[in-house]
Amino acid sequence: MINERAMELALKYLDECRMSGEQAHLVMMLEYVDYYDRMILNVDEANEVLKRRPDAFFTRENGKILFNWTAGEREINKDDLARNIAMYEADFWERYTKLQNGKKP
Repeated sequence: MINERAMELALKYLDECRMSGEQAHLVMMLEYVDYYDRMILNVDEANEVLKRRPDAFFTRENGKILFNWTAGEREINKDDLARNIAMYEADFWERYTKLQNGKKP
């Protein structure tokens, strides 16, 4: 089942990155949705984002999904999503640990 609030947030993230010229990637999309909705996208939701933005594609760079507007793949698989969730979690815990130790992330 697709969570429409998650879709709204994921599409907002993608659209904002496109408008600002910032590189959009799945790790930050996961963080954006988690921050505002306290949930992690599943593979169906990640692919629904691409379906709702037919001009969005992605490439992989060291396992990280990078979105673009010119060419690339259109379907994220479970392994892609799992790798990017692991990257998000590692980044989150690294920043959390730094904050706990009184350092800026």
